[in-house]
Amino acid sequence: MQSSATRAHIAYQMADKREELEASTDCLQSDAYQAILYSSLPEPEKEPARLAQEILTMLVGGSATTARVMTRITYHLISEPAILARLREELKTIVSDPFVTPALEKLEHLSYLVSLSISNFRHDLERYVRHLRSLQF
Repeated sequence: MQSSATRAHIAYQMADKREELEASTDCLQSDAYQAILYSSLPEPEKEPARLAQEILTMLVGGSATTARVMTRITYHLISEPAILARLREELKTIVSDPFVTPALEKLEHLSYLVSLSISNFRHDLERYVRHLRSLQF
């Protein structure tokens, strides 16, 4: 509940910043937010909620590296055969050839895969949520 409230707060603050940046004549890409905002990404990828998720991911990326998260996920998949079986069944719905990587858009719609990923990030996220609350926007 706290992290969704934090994401909503960040999304609200980012919407204000976006309006402010769009109104300014200086569109230099001086930070990651502006680089994403003024990139050629499709508009749905630039929505405040999506950008808030990306910023949280960047913050977590500093300590919860991809290797660390993948190690944790791998451990849980190996130690819990039921979780692995359920994930495999879900992946089979979009993977017809195991040598072809599915599109990210398809993977994002797999609810169990997304839940596993989020729960693994959650271990380190609370520290960053507290830090974000202390920031002045």
